[in-house]
Amino acid sequence: MGIITAIRVPRARAPVVERSVFSRYQRRQAQVNQVIREVFPAGVSTRRVGASLEALLGKQVSAQTVSRVEG
Repeated sequence: MGIITAIRVPRARAPVVERSVFSRYQRRQAQVNQVIREVFPAGVSTRRVGASLEALLGKQVSAQTVSRVEG
């Protein structure tokens, strides 16, 4: 066999990726974080905030995420 020296590998020169909904590394919309910041200090537990957001988003937000946003 031997050493292979002439392998052509396609490369992306300038990948153009436009994020229309979320910016880079963003997982939630800013409005969701705002709701968490307003409801949590009113005395609602982290688990209940997550369960309540399930009705709005269709996906439950974990208690850990609520704590991270609030903290």
